[in-house]
Amino acid sequence: MKWLTRLLYCFDRKERAFVSEADRLLQQFDQTHPQKSASQQAEIAKHTRIFNRKLDRRINWS
Repeated sequence: MKWLTRLLYCFDRKERAFVSEADRLLQQFDQTHPQKSASQQAEIAKHTRIFNRKLDRRINWS
């Protein structure tokens, strides 16, 4: 059975690392226009606050 899966894997010609034309276009656009918009800066700041928050806070139930 193991040899059968290896044999089938040899004929599997799917391109695993596919990058679409839209992805290439967006990457090129980002490289030529490196400045961030106001909404992008707000999203970056939001995620920075989320991932840098302290998790050792205790809940005050009183």
